[in-house]
Amino acid sequence: MGLSKKIGEIEFNVEGGKVSGSVSRKGKKIIDVTFEETGEAFEQPNLFPRLQVKRFPHVEHEGTHLNTILKNEFYDAVTKKQVTGKATLNWEESLDDPLALLGDVEVVGAIYFVGSYTLSYGKVIDEL
Repeated sequence: MGLSKKIGEIEFNVEGGKVSGSVSRKGKKIIDVTFEETGEAFEQPNLFPRLQVKRFPHVEHEGTHLNTILKNEFYDAVTKKQVTGKATLNWEESLDDPLALLGDVEVVGAIYFVGSYTLSYGKVIDEL
């Protein structure tokens, strides 16, 4: 589907109403997330459908050869658990994984969700 695939170390812990997770690569913590269940209500944004960019690197020089915008939709969704709470999100600067370029963020609401879904084939929206 064009999702970036890189080898990294993943930590994920669930203890009571607290969930924490992180992804590290090349000695840097790419992302670190903590969630605490509070039951706090907030206006949830619509997260579907998902838009993704599928990129192929150019074989003759730097840059990309193909950039395709895909629309992915989920079907047959089953919610097993969903709770709201508060969360913190941190990242470490890394030239290899430039997520920190997003800067500081304010988390306005958080959901811990356990479930399943079917992800069918995507639809090409545009080619750049």
